[in-house]
Amino acid sequence: MFRVLMVQLLLLFISPAIAGPWEDANKAYAAGNFKLALRLFKSLAEQGHAGAQLNLGIIYAEGGEGVPQDYAQAVSWFRKAAEQLRRGRSE
Repeated sequence: MFRVLMVQLLLLFISPAIAGPWEDANKAYAAGNFKLALRLFKSLAEQGHAGAQLNLGIIYAEGGEGVPQDYAQAVSWFRKAAEQLRRGRSE
């Protein structure tokens, strides 16, 4: 029983460290922190992450909370995501 409790406590403290930029960006977006989400998604998107590119397109298309609506940026990121997916690369 003690071992189980210790493992659960260990996982509780390690799990935030395990979460990566993708998870962090999605959490920021869900919380309405679009500036942070934009920064985190952009870092991933520049590395070719199609999901991040798609989400950047959505953020720019919708705008809000400190991120200006920019359809040109949105289209650019949507195209990059489509190209990644066309090539078969999702991450």
